[in-house]
Amino acid sequence: TNNPPSSAEVPFIHQMISGATARIRALEKVSSIWTDCCEICLQSFYNDYVGLLAFHHKYHSFTSPLRRFPPEVLLEIFSWILDNLDDHVPQQPLWTLTHICHAWRDIIVNNSRFWSHIVVDFDPAHNKSSNDIFNLDRLLTQITRAQKQPLKIFFHGCENSSSSAQTNAFALLGCYSLQWESLDIGLTSTLVPLLPLVSQRLPHLRRLSLQWKSHHSQSGVHSINAFRDVSSLIEVNIANHWDLVWVFFPYQRLSRYQLDTTWECHTEVLKNAHNLEEAIISVVYPESETWVSKEKLHLPALKRLFISHSQALNTLVIPYLEELVLDIFDDEELQEFENQVNHFASHGHLHHLHLIGHITADAVVKILEELSTLVQFGVLLSSDEPTTHLNNIIQSLILDDTAHSLLAPQLTKISLGIEEPYIIDYGLYLQMLQSRRTPKHAMLTSTTLVDGNIDTDISLSTLKESFELLRVQGLNIDILFGNISFMNIVEQWSMKQV
Repeated sequence: TNNPPSSAEVPFIHQMISGATARIRALEKVSSIWTDCCEICLQSFYNDYVGLLAFHHKYHSFTSPLRRFPPEVLLEIFSWILDNLDDHVPQQPLWTLTHICHAWRDIIVNNSRFWSHIVVDFDPAHNKSSNDIFNLDRLLTQITRAQKQPLKIFFHGCENSSSSAQTNAFALLGCYSLQWESLDIGLTSTLVPLLPLVSQRLPHLRRLSLQWKSHHSQSGVHSINAFRDVSSLIEVNIANHWDLVWVFFPYQRLSRYQLDTTWECHTEVLKNAHNLEEAIISVVYPESETWVSKEKLHLPALKRLFISHSQALNTLVIPYLEELVLDIFDDEELQEFENQVNHFASHGHLHHLHLIGHITADAVVKILEELSTLVQFGVLLSSDEPTTHLNNIIQSLILDDTAHSLLAPQLTKISLGIEEPYIIDYGLYLQMLQSRRTPKHAMLTSTTLVDGNIDTDISLSTLKESFELLRVQGLNIDILFGNISFMNIVEQWSMKQV
């Protein structure tokens, strides 16, 4: 009961509690002993298990089909793996493969092609184990194993790393500059004085990519002449993120060209580069509204072009252009491009058009109405553009059979995006896609939408099944989020390599 015990009952209750307490203590002691014993036994069993598992795995691997692959098959596998590594990553997997077994080592070591791509990166942000990677003996070993193969050099210095180590590494590579086929170099103040050492020893250099690691790296440097006489160059990529330092190089054989400089310098190159097939023209410091020269620049072989100012298009004669990426900063530049569209329409070769920056729905309609040859079209709106512009563009791209005419039904890929986290009308976007995936209009095969928001929009979640149905029907849909995704698409469109 819930009644308190009588005084006569209390001693009896205490006696019962005392007996139970003693029994509990005894059981706890026995339990502790058994627990310790069990843990020891279990640990012993587990150690035996791990040992047997390792033994089984080791001896089972002796019968692995990988050990019986013919060298030709292994060579094909290694080639696929190594050829798909990032060009800017030290070739650690290459060295790892040489330590697996003698058969693998023989295949790797005796194939000089595997060793011809040399990555030397002193930037701690990219290479945390630089003391090991940039051992001169290892570098010499790689060069020796490359034998007479053309060398692809990726050499990026760092102002905060050992200058002597960088100097020694570059000097060693310079001894083999007769074999250099491509050079991607991140210049520092330490490396600039070393360039003349190789200037007359680059008979086979075809590709040059050059950038500065910091503003301090350019201190006291006004120009670079080391590549002035390298007549074998067919591709040049130069990034000037700080001061403009002119790099002299021959233009006549260039097929690809990327440069950040003044329009005057661009003009000097373009006047002589008649073999250009791809150009990335970033104009810096346009001095006035009349900065574009009136002289016509003929580029009969140009197929792909990125240009940062639409005014410059007026001076370019590019009849066979197939791909155009254009930065548009304001209404004036947008109007300038609209006025030039008919020239591209008359040539009939422009198939891909991507616009970045300030674009309106009215401009999109006008451009697409005139450029009937387009099969890929994209618009990325910059941060100061309201989301209504993007939604209006989406609205204009909806195919309506009741309308007087259809806007660009031939498009196979449409890419849209906005940098800032505004609200995108996903229902409208879905309607646009559905209108281009009907039995009557089914040319669209791929689409990309970049949303400045980091998180998925709630309205998108409610439309998930409808988007999945379009995917099942064969439409490739990529919806990306965040500013990083936006910048990645910009880089992809602009074709920049430095």
